[in-house]
Amino acid sequence: MENYMSPHKLLSAATLLFASALLCRGEMKTTVNYNPNESATSAFKFKDLPSPSKTDAARDAKFVIVDGERDENGGDVDKLNDGKTPTEEDQPAENFFFNAGTPGGRLLVDLGKVIEVRQINTYSWHPNTRGPQVYKLYASDGAATDFNAKPKGIDPEKSGWKLLAKVDTRPKDGTGGGQYAVSISNSEGPIGKLRYLLFDMSQTESDDQFGNTFYSEIDVITGGNSASADSDAQLAADAYVVHTTDGRCTITIDTSGSPDLKDWAEHKLAPLLAEWYPKIAAMLPSDGYEPPKAFSVILRPGDGVAATGGTRITANSRWLKNELNREALGALLHEEVHVLQQYRRPRRDNPDAPRARPPGWLVEGIPDYIRWFIYEPQSHGADITWMRGRRNLSLRYDARYRVTANFLDYVINHYGKDKTLLIKLNAACRDGKYNDDLWKGYTGKTLPDLNEEWKAAVEKQLARAPAHSDGAVALSRVNRDFIQRGGSCVLASYAIVANYFTDTPISAYFQGYCKHFGIACTDAADAERKYAEHFDAEWRKRNCRGYEVILDLHSNSTVECFAEARRHFYGAFYLDSDGHREELEKRLAANEAFLNITYEPGRDYHSITVIQDGPRLVARDTNRKGLFEISALAKIGKLRDSVLYLAAAAPKSSSVAAATQDPPAPDSTANTLTDAEKAAGWKLLFNGKDFTGWHNFKRDDVLPGWQVKDGALVCADPHNAKDIVTSDSFGWFELQLDYNISEGGNSGIMFHVTDEGGSAWATGPEFQLEDNAKAADPQRCGWLYALYQPPIDPKTDNPLDATKPAGEWNHVRLVLSPEKCIHEINGVKYFEYVLGSDDFKERVAKSKFARMPHFAKSDTGFIALQGDHGQVSFRNIKVRTISAPPKNS
Repeated sequence: MENYMSPHKLLSAATLLFASALLCRGEMKTTVNYNPNESATSAFKFKDLPSPSKTDAARDAKFVIVDGERDENGGDVDKLNDGKTPTEEDQPAENFFFNAGTPGGRLLVDLGKVIEVRQINTYSWHPNTRGPQVYKLYASDGAATDFNAKPKGIDPEKSGWKLLAKVDTRPKDGTGGGQYAVSISNSEGPIGKLRYLLFDMSQTESDDQFGNTFYSEIDVITGGNSASADSDAQLAADAYVVHTTDGRCTITIDTSGSPDLKDWAEHKLAPLLAEWYPKIAAMLPSDGYEPPKAFSVILRPGDGVAATGGTRITANSRWLKNELNREALGALLHEEVHVLQQYRRPRRDNPDAPRARPPGWLVEGIPDYIRWFIYEPQSHGADITWMRGRRNLSLRYDARYRVTANFLDYVINHYGKDKTLLIKLNAACRDGKYNDDLWKGYTGKTLPDLNEEWKAAVEKQLARAPAHSDGAVALSRVNRDFIQRGGSCVLASYAIVANYFTDTPISAYFQGYCKHFGIACTDAADAERKYAEHFDAEWRKRNCRGYEVILDLHSNSTVECFAEARRHFYGAFYLDSDGHREELEKRLAANEAFLNITYEPGRDYHSITVIQDGPRLVARDTNRKGLFEISALAKIGKLRDSVLYLAAAAPKSSSVAAATQDPPAPDSTANTLTDAEKAAGWKLLFNGKDFTGWHNFKRDDVLPGWQVKDGALVCADPHNAKDIVTSDSFGWFELQLDYNISEGGNSGIMFHVTDEGGSAWATGPEFQLEDNAKAADPQRCGWLYALYQPPIDPKTDNPLDATKPAGEWNHVRLVLSPEKCIHEINGVKYFEYVLGSDDFKERVAKSKFARMPHFAKSDTGFIALQGDHGQVSFRNIKVRTISAPPKNS
């Protein structure tokens, strides 16, 4: 990812002069760097300040909350000195922040002993108002007679503390969302000899309860661990140097942080980068542009995959080691494209000219297009083969990375036969002149029209049957030689099926299992041993059957062998399968199918793979080579559980469905439309079975925190869910749905959401959902968040409340039309308003949304469901478009 770095221009910081035994003589200096949302990355790269350190003095310090309380949706205080940073802009569990609805709090850092401190750095990241930092920093050596290490409710300066700095990075306009680095230092040398630091942290805004900053890391730099040494400012003296094949660029590769990659870097990576740099430069020219004459690559342990800032690529060596024979080279070629893009760099002829920021989907989509469709098309990393294996795929041009790459490939092949379309797009991005209207001039069609054409073409391809789905199982393709080493039969049985469809070696699935769970292994044999040791504990920990663990990998793992397998087949799991023998045999005979079963031949359990071969059943037993015949399933012993694997193109049957031991009876009428509703133009937004039509905001998939359970769309884990949005956009409409919220839960329905904001609520107004009895947010259920609320109910002297208690289903009706908008809960009308009216604009101007330039500015957009403040379930989600207020409203 390319990183655009610029210091924040609006900083309020007190300049303090010191001359004392505690603090060294000189002027305290506060420096702030800011990365806006569009350019912030997990690498935390800044223009003038170092990235967070992993070896600073705060690493072993003790962090204690002195006043206030942490928010349980976030991480604990150890997130501030664990040397790890968030990988995404809105990742509560990887940040520390004080509780919602509180004014902040005080945080004590005990360094353990008095040390000479040169610099104190704080880092934060959030797409909206929780990004900026507001705090006072105090320091002490603990020697004062009146020293109080935990000053709660009293002035620290009256209890042995010295004020070092006052920090406030909030901008005058806008939300201030983005990534911040704040550094406090002394203009004349060290800050002083200190043991204790006290951060008095304040909320950034009080318009709602979510105003406390997401702090990602706090570093304390001493003379022995300078920030620059840890932030890769200097390359190793023995770094490997290679020149591009045209001799115009020097590439320096530093493997000092991961010496075991030295041979690979010099013999595999270096030749690739040297060969492809001039090729990519030729693909991405523009007037007045000269490719960089040097760039560097640093391989060292880190988070994520890789990131690029200017002419420096930093790659995570831990990830690379696991991908040396798969994605490692392609991922770094992607980063090499970023080095050559050089978007938003000042032009020599007019460095002050205003420049539009290129959209992130193109910034990332172009490198993935070059990687997957020009460098390694044989890998099928973004084509229809890859798409077959994606759950909840969002076919939108701006879905970024591989999906955008696929869109670009389609348009280039159909409208760029002169080979200039990529050149034109790149030049517009580099020169700061890109806008969506350019597509019309380049292709004769608008961007939305191109999206619909491409989407239809992809959906048509996806509807076709994949390879190996044209008949009964061919026994000649079934692996007959693999023998397990002990305790490996469950995964081995699955791997036999996967090997049939994909040709991926059986051993790769044991290595894939270890990779998924982060288990180190030396080779295939070691992987099988490690699997056997881990697997038994894993299914016991989950309190489930063994095959459920394997099916979870098949359905959800991003490890390539499992992802490739699910492109070709799917599986349905049965518990206590004795009652399903007849059904299973019928399905075996009717489809290209494998049946993996666990049975009890004696005291132990064993798994085999059953295959239909004409009128007979044969089995593959991983304890011995070859196949053996069984006349019926009943002959092999007592069945414990089973999985039926069907070719992906085979028609799914309701009889082939995952069973549960005692499932709650779902509402048979849920997620259906009556004939009258269909005639009236209603459309279901949730089918009750999967995430079709939904994806996470600014992602092309759905995070694991969202699940489909018993016909409901469930935010089961708010720590790993985030907001989901519809794939389609809606203008004026009527929306109805049922929701069931947990005790103290908080959620919402947002509308007219666009990608212009850092989060869904930065653009879309929110129909608030919450447990009115116990939720902390003063904005109540049914209200238009921070803007409109219902009248006072004379029976209670409180605003009207028609909600049912937590744990019960409630019904929502939301009407949006040009003339009026209506909010209803359980058939009770709350209020009306008009979007864009003078009254509406006045209310926005007085709210926190006044700082959000794109809030409620679009008259069309996605519908979003909030997923980060509590557990909530949805069902019967339906919508109908309208051009006028509905009758009898």
